[in-house]
Amino acid sequence: QAADIKVLSLVNSWKDLYTNDFVSFVPDKLFTWSDNMTNNYLKHNPHLKGKVETIGNPAFDIFFNLN
Repeated sequence: QAADIKVLSLVNSWKDLYTNDFVSFVPDKLFTWSDNMTNNYLKHNPHLKGKVETIGNPAFDIFFNLN
């Protein structure tokens, strides 16, 4: 971020980015696999508002027929 490079991250586990429920930096975008996870990230990290987006789990969503 200091070099003006966008930071995008996919969360695979609750402990990927934080310790004790706090994310110590503000990424450009944080992608989660469920609305529940997004809501919990925002509940404990209000400074991430507008930065967290639910996109599903790329490893497992391919098994679902979304049509």
